Amino acid sequence: MSGLWLRAAVKAPPYASFPYRLSDSALLLAVNHGFGPLTSFQSLNSRKSRFAARLETYSDPSYLPTIRYLKFSLGLLKLLDPAPRFSGMQAGRMSTTREPGRDRAHKSEADAATATAIPAVPGRDGAAGAQPAPFNKTKLSIGILTVGLTVLVVFLVNMVYLFGSTFRQPQRNHKFTIAAVNYDSEPSLVWDAFTKAYALLHSDEFATFDLLPGSSFPGGQEQLVAAVREQKYWGAMYVSPGASARLAAALDGAVESYNATDAVTYVWNEIRYPATAASVIRSGVMQLQAVAAKTFQVGATSRLLQSANNSSHFQTAVAAYLTPFSAAEINVSPAPQAEKAFYNTVVMAMSIIQQNVFLIAFTGVSRQLGLFSGLPFKTSATWALLVGLAYTLLGSLITTGYMWAFREDWAVSGAQFAITWMVLWLVHHTYYQLLDGTLSLVPIQFFSFVLVTFVFINISSTVFPLEAMPGFYHWGHALPGYQCFQVLLNVWSRGSHKLYEALPVLFTWWIVSASYAAVGTLRKVQAGRKGGGAAASPAGQVTAT
Repeated sequence: MSGLWLRAAVKAPPYASFPYRLSDSALLLAVNHGFGPLTSFQSLNSRKSRFAARLETYSDPSYLPTIRYLKFSLGLLKLLDPAPRFSGMQAGRMSTTREPGRDRAHKSEADAATATAIPAVPGRDGAAGAQPAPFNKTKLSIGILTVGLTVLVVFLVNMVYLFGSTFRQPQRNHKFTIAAVNYDSEPSLVWDAFTKAYALLHSDEFATFDLLPGSSFPGGQEQLVAAVREQKYWGAMYVSPGASARLAAALDGAVESYNATDAVTYVWNEIRYPATAASVIRSGVMQLQAVAAKTFQVGATSRLLQSANNSSHFQTAVAAYLTPFSAAEINVSPAPQAEKAFYNTVVMAMSIIQQNVFLIAFTGVSRQLGLFSGLPFKTSATWALLVGLAYTLLGSLITTGYMWAFREDWAVSGAQFAITWMVLWLVHHTYYQLLDGTLSLVPIQFFSFVLVTFVFINISSTVFPLEAMPGFYHWGHALPGYQCFQVLLNVWSRGSHKLYEALPVLFTWWIVSASYAAVGTLRKVQAGRKGGGAAASPAGQVTAT
């Protein structure tokens, strides 16, 4: 019964010109609000006066025209509607025994209105529109306990996996190799001191020094720097040609001055896992140098005493004795900024999480706009692909942007910025497609578990070098997060180490994720044709229609 045909049925001029249209759903909701669902014509007839009295309690002047109209409409219900029209209201729709002509149109309007109506709210007299399920403390307790324990177990397993990657890590420091090359003539005072010092320090908790002759790296310093840049070694050190002769001359007091930094040089790459590079590689070289100096001093004491009587440059001899050598530093990729600690940790995690945040919002928007319910599969898939490409392109630009904005004195070029952006775009879009497919195919109550686990296993593969982890964790070579960071290290160090491994792995992940996302899109489109807008909801999500 709509306001339109009510006015047609009422001959009184004041109501024939009533300016408002009152739909069946509005009238039924008003009655339900006060007295619960109507089950028969008699129930409405017996409550007519009570409902009219209830309308008097609304004091807002803006409601007065509608209240008057409701009162008048209720007075006409008995005349205009036979009892069968109210026999099916409790089931959420009105039934009728005759539907020709005008009545059939009225029933269709009522059915559509009640199908989208808000559930009835209990009235002040205790009547209710839709009775909720009875409260069951046992079921609620079991449900809360199950969910809580599941979440705790998932986080426990992931944290155990992460902490296990660093378990007893110092005992695996020997897996970090440093090339030690002797370019000095034989016998070499400096080289002998370093070899004796390494024999004292050698252990599982100390980096491994490969003691090599000069013929192993005939290219000298440039070849050693290239070896570190290409990640063949974590670091390198070499004894300069003529180092022992200069030191002996100074110790004998035969020269006026002596430069200790000309004896030994070491090479390292600060941007490659900064924490490990500083605490294991650089620290190991410094420790070896200190012990080598002590070892040299033990054997050079008598020689120094002899020069005290025979030398005119005894002060130089004492300086050479106290500081026989001080290693000069070559840093392949200096990274003075403290933010470098975030590159292989927070940045890698945010690359995944920001895709998830956008996809949840995009899912809601696409459901409302019918992206997957009113379009062919090819059109929906094309839109989904374009949206993903555009968002990840912008997202990777922002990620690269804030890394560059806080680079401080880090010497990187515009070309490195562009390549970093493209690498992150590839990885971001891979993550986007993986999460898009998972949202479509995995029930929403389990999606967060998948997301958290995926973040943890990728972070575990990048937070520390795989060489420092137990052998089980070496499967991280197959993860996109690990290979992404390896490519970025090559970009920032201007190297090309294992790109033959990293790039195929990354593109394989992209192809697999694209296929996975396409399957998810197909599922959403198929579900959309069956259930309308609900198709765009994540798998397992209940959507009101």
